Amino acid sequence: MKHLLTIPALLAVLVGCGGGEEHVYNEAAHRAAVETHLGHKVGDWPEYLDATRDVCAGTYFDLFSAMSKDNGTYERFLINVMFVCPDRMDEV
Repeated sequence: MKHLLTIPALLAVLVGCGGGEEHVYNEAAHRAAVETHLGHKVGDWPEYLDATRDVCAGTYFDLFSAMSKDNGTYERFLINVMFVCPDRMDEV
């Protein structure tokens, strides 16, 4: 249940940073948010980050969004979108 509080807090921070400013990616904060959510370190962070970037840039973004809702990884999907491609938040 503690993870449910993480998503709104992260969203509030990212929305608060809006106002037309260009998004600046913070890898350390992204990794910390993912690992806190998971409760352990990500085994291969560069591979995880590359996959996240591919999903954000890809044409199957909607599919990944729908699948994450079905398989219980939606919160982690939202964390990744908020950090890597916040411009796509309106699509989730």
